[in-house]
Amino acid sequence: MADLKSVQLLARNGKKIAAIKELKDRYPGIGLKKAKDIVDGLEGGELSIESAEAFLNKLPKLTQAVDHDSSADTYRSPNTLISRKKTDYTKLLLVFIIICLLMYIFFLQS
Repeated sequence: MADLKSVQLLARNGKKIAAIKELKDRYPGIGLKKAKDIVDGLEGGELSIESAEAFLNKLPKLTQAVDHDSSADTYRSPNTLISRKKTDYTKLLLVFIIICLLMYIFFLQS
């Protein structure tokens, strides 16, 4: 609650950008638009500190939830599973060479 109180004080003192930066630093899972909306609400009094804190505590802690599994070369985030496969380009190169040779032979006979 003290965290959001300092954000509210920054916003009310005309330092909105600093308030948004502080909010994004404390809650890394929040987007820029949502952070701006919360700061605007705290500044004008339309949003209470308790309701803002309840919303922010529901956000996933992205910095803690990202894992890296080096054996499978996959990154796991709370919302998605991104897989980067290591492609073996040797087979693709071999197929390309065979196709080029076949085309060369075909055009030589024509």
